[in-house]
Amino acid sequence: MTTASETTPAPDWSGLGVLVTGGAAGIGLALGRAAAVRGASVVLADIEPDVAEQAAVKLRADGFDVTSLACDVTDYDAVTAAVAEATARMGGLNLLCANAGVGGSTGIADLTVEEFTWIMQVNLFGVFHAVRASVAALQASAAAGALAHILITGSENSLGIPEYVPPMTSYQTSKHALLGFTDAVRRDLAASGVGATLLCPSYVVTEGWNAKRNRPARFGGPEYNDPSRREALRKLGQDPDEVARMALAGVDERAEIVVTRETSKACADARHRVVEAAFARLAATTSPE
Repeated sequence: MTTASETTPAPDWSGLGVLVTGGAAGIGLALGRAAAVRGASVVLADIEPDVAEQAAVKLRADGFDVTSLACDVTDYDAVTAAVAEATARMGGLNLLCANAGVGGSTGIADLTVEEFTWIMQVNLFGVFHAVRASVAALQASAAAGALAHILITGSENSLGIPEYVPPMTSYQTSKHALLGFTDAVRRDLAASGVGATLLCPSYVVTEGWNAKRNRPARFGGPEYNDPSRREALRKLGQDPDEVARMALAGVDERAEIVVTRETSKACADARHRVVEAAFARLAATTSPE
């Protein structure tokens, strides 16, 4: 099926600056590439700087204005420095893609404090750090009449718990929290002209299956998954470039939420039914005044 984002010409982003956290691979790299194709200057920030630079080199070879820098999103000072450096390189910041994230595969009965803390630090605090550090630069762009937007990478787990997904307590908690965070940020910054979109993809072919390879010692240290798992998951995943096209189309439209697969509707509908049922019970038990 051909989508509107594939048939509508993309806008010219020449002169705009785009910063992507978690930009070395997966959705982050796809977002950076899609923005560069539109003509934007792009900085790929990642905890794996060598991998990010390799990606940037390939994109520069194709004629795009893409650079990289090191950034651990769990470190607010490091994020602040990265945002300042990226903004200086690009001459401004128009789109922040707060994308860095890690997965988890543990239910509450077996979940350690270290793993829960690590995933929340990356997926929630990492997004907060990037957004908070970027507010002033984005507001300056908005004041100049230019694009000023925040794209946060959530998940279909931001909308509900899909039945087919195994227990992932920390991951699901962090991604659902991003729904509320994005709503709050959008309201907080609306008056200054800065928008916010939550990207809620289903499973995407990324290196998230092996995210623990970068886990710092203070959160339990590195851990490596069986490489065969990658091929098994690849069969289920959506192409990151397809997701990136949908995401940037959502930015163009100032969409509040972007979904990428119809299958995600089931968990969102289930959540809505629970909420409606709660109000129905309230109505049934509340005595008329």
